[in-house]
Amino acid sequence: MGLIAAEVHRQFAALPGSDRIASEFAIAGLIRWLRLRLPGTILEVGSGIGTLTSVLTEYASSHVPHEPLVVAVEEDEWCRIQTLERIGVLPWKDAEKPWLIVPWALVVIDGGIARDDYYANLCHRAIVFFEGNRREQRATLEEMWRGGRSFCKANWRPVDRTKGFWIYVFDPTVTELLWFAAVNIREWLHDLPARWRGRPIGKRRHE
Repeated sequence: MGLIAAEVHRQFAALPGSDRIASEFAIAGLIRWLRLRLPGTILEVGSGIGTLTSVLTEYASSHVPHEPLVVAVEEDEWCRIQTLERIGVLPWKDAEKPWLIVPWALVVIDGGIARDDYYANLCHRAIVFFEGNRREQRATLEEMWRGGRSFCKANWRPVDRTKGFWIYVFDPTVTELLWFAAVNIREWLHDLPARWRGRPIGKRRHE
């Protein structure tokens, strides 16, 4: 899997509809987590013009010996056609509910609306990756599983404290609990100088 986040971001930033694509930082984060966990089933919600979809399909094509199942969902017809033209993948429509097919090892939330059935079919030790903050969608996930299944969460942000990504790990190990706690403390400490200067935290960079 020879993906380079900067190249993926540059490719899609030059396309129509690129104003809401994933940041280079989030692309790099997704690539790292794919390499770390090697998920066998992946659901992407809100694929847009296909930025993260391209990362997921490249991962699937280079993954040996068993090619993972990758399913993308996008309701906007224009975005669906862009993804088909660029990647050769036509994302499912939301109404078709493809997330009910199999248990998912990785769910990527890059758009769409907040609905709890996206998270109803998570396998043991599943990961949910939120590009950006996605507060409403994260709240839906937490409300659904609070008191039901154990999970830990952490937010990774770039040095300039603009938007990054969130990771939720279900059925975490003790090591993961400690790791995520350390990440949350680190990110909070890194936020302090920006907060003192009155800079917004976790917002999209305005070029």
